[in-house]
Amino acid sequence: MTVWDDLKPLLLSLEEAGALTIYPNPRDDADRHPPFSIHLAAWASTYAIDLHNRFRDDVELHVGALRYPDPQPRLWHEGFDQTPVVDPSVALVTLPEPIEVESGHSLQASLRVRCCGTKEMKFSSDGGHLTAVIVDPETETVVGGSTAPVPASLVVFGVPPNEERDVPLLVGTESFLPELGYSIPAGAWRLAAVLRIASDPAVRTPYLPMTVR
Repeated sequence: MTVWDDLKPLLLSLEEAGALTIYPNPRDDADRHPPFSIHLAAWASTYAIDLHNRFRDDVELHVGALRYPDPQPRLWHEGFDQTPVVDPSVALVTLPEPIEVESGHSLQASLRVRCCGTKEMKFSSDGGHLTAVIVDPETETVVGGSTAPVPASLVVFGVPPNEERDVPLLVGTESFLPELGYSIPAGAWRLAAVLRIASDPAVRTPYLPMTVR
């Protein structure tokens, strides 16, 4: 009996529960040797406890954006607060409806972008949507978001002058800071997203309200 033989039925069970994000295919037995890299959703930390207790160094675990059981801060978004806000003479960005997300989960929402210039505004996104970061409303530092894999396809959105368009927005609640836990706690937060407008330097949306429940 190998480690993979013991692990495989658990992966099938966790897959059915929707707890896995990145993991070895439990239906393929070829070349399966530890350690096995397993990424769980941010809400699934209890499963990580069981996997760690049973398999120890034979598994390399992540819960949401952080390693388990020794989480380290995720610093991908250092300097985000230095990204300039889009000029309101170029675009106005609002929420077409309030955003409320369950802690540890993700939501497909929308941003409403209005072109305020005299020419069509074009901006690009990876995978056909923008990805939000979650910001502490007091310190305005990035504390979370989504680390879900993004398709390689580049999609360009166009908004004609004096018109507006709703753009898909992925809002994740994975914590980037160990002190917050593996998922953003319930409460009032802010979100923002980067806008890559044509060949101009990147800008970001204003900080917009959201709720984690």
